[in-house]
Formats: sequence, structure tokens, C-alpha cells
Amino acid sequence: MDCYSYAAVVLWFLGYSDQALRRNNEALTLARELSHPFSLASALGFAAFLHIFRREEQAAQEQAEATYAGQWVALDGERLLSHSTDVHQVYAEAHAAGAAVPLVAYIDTPDAGQWGGWL
Repeated sequence: MDCYSYAAVVLWFLGYSDQALRRNNEALTLARELSHPFSLASALGFAAFLHIFRREEQAAQEQAEATYAGQWVALDGERLLSHSTDVHQVYAEAHAAGAAVPLVAYIDTPDAGQWGGWL
């Protein structure tokens, strides 16, 4: 899956923007089929970079918001540790990943914004 994402970035740098977008979509499709949250997070991260490279900032933001809307997320700095609809699971996974004091936030629908705090 990461190979598709890296290939998308390489294609963009070579000037093949449309091919890069198609390759990135293949990475996202594969990540969703695998149902592996960290693979999906990685693919989404590459997708965000690609959309920014293509000057599609709004698409990058909408994609990230849609992916995590209605979920709790745990962050350690800029690193995504966990996400789920169950805050207790997110907190436990964040601690298991080694974060002593993770930032746990609920991502509401895009129009409602977000809130979070230290648990």
C-alpha cells in the first residue's frame, strides 16, 4: 500500500499529476480493503500531501475530516496513535503505544468543528 503512495508522490514530482492522483486512489482503496487503521492513516497522509501539492487544500481537509468524523482520536505530537468511536479504547491504545499523556479529541462533523483535551 505504501508503495502506491510513494509512487503517487514520485509521479507528481515527475509532472504526471493526473496519474499521481489515480495511483493515490489505488493506495486508498487498498488501505480501506485491508481494514488496517494505520495503513489507512498512512495513505491518507500521503493523499493530503498530494492534494496540497496539487493546490487542492480544500480536498485534503475534507478527506481528513470525513475519515475521522464521529470518532475519537489520540495524538502524541503529530503522530496518530489510535482512532475509534470508543474513547476508552482510544485512550488504552494510546497508552499501549507509549504515550504517557496523549491528546484525545473528538472529531465531529466538518461543520461542527472539534474539541479535545487532556485525559
